[in-house]
Amino acid sequence: MICLKSYAKLNLYLHVLGKVSIGKYNGYHLIDSVMVLIKDVYDEISLVESDKLTININIPILNSTIDRVFFYLEKITGLNIKYNISLKKNIPIGSGLGGGSSNAATLLLYFQKKYSISLEVINDIALKVGIDTVFFLKQQSSRVFGLGDILTPINISKKKKFILVVNDGIHISSKGVYSKLYLDNTIKYAIKYNSLDDLLLSTTNDLYETARKINPNIENIINVINSQKNCICSKMSGSGGSCFGIFHCYEDVKIALNNIKNINKNWWYAISELEI
Repeated sequence: MICLKSYAKLNLYLHVLGKVSIGKYNGYHLIDSVMVLIKDVYDEISLVESDKLTININIPILNSTIDRVFFYLEKITGLNIKYNISLKKNIPIGSGLGGGSSNAATLLLYFQKKYSISLEVINDIALKVGIDTVFFLKQQSSRVFGLGDILTPINISKKKKFILVVNDGIHISSKGVYSKLYLDNTIKYAIKYNSLDDLLLSTTNDLYETARKINPNIENIINVINSQKNCICSKMSGSGGSCFGIFHCYEDVKIALNNIKNINKNWWYAISELEI
């Protein structure tokens, strides 16, 4: 049996710069974001070669990204890969943490090595499965442009920091958020920053207001996190609804976690070191 970890991600900020109006990506949005892996939060995937393909997931998911991976692998490469796959979902669904995209990328990277599939083909499949899947193929924090498919290194001064992530369990559709996003005709450009603190304090998530209208509790969660002692900032990740706070030291983030657990024991929580 092969056991794989499929990591979550956070968007430290997400700026929407425009929208594609022609071609096969018509309607997609152009972004500038920094995406980081959360190594302490991951789904668990186990694989056993079999005479037929079976996919077992511990929660109900229709048309999972794993189904799409196998569909495009066979369609594009001709490989008829058969496994018994079990997926244990620890990352909340529809949370802005990229669980589905990470699942797809984790499998694609494994199959790329096992069956010597070119990285070009793997990248093509990743784009078809979901744009965020491209980020997870790199397995490292990156600044992300374009549709989310252009990745560059993050060249800023860094100091160790810690993350507290909170999710209230309400599923938010990325498609639903982007479809309701209002964009004016103002020309927007990617911003510049020199340090991690500058990045955190000078950026926002342009999807926040739209997501907040879908789930008003997002605002409450951000305010609760932001009220914790020594919280540098609090934001929403991706299209929501997970929110996070950044702290300088582990002791502060641990105290904040305990405080927020006392506020609502039904929320989902995680803490991790910020790796950038």
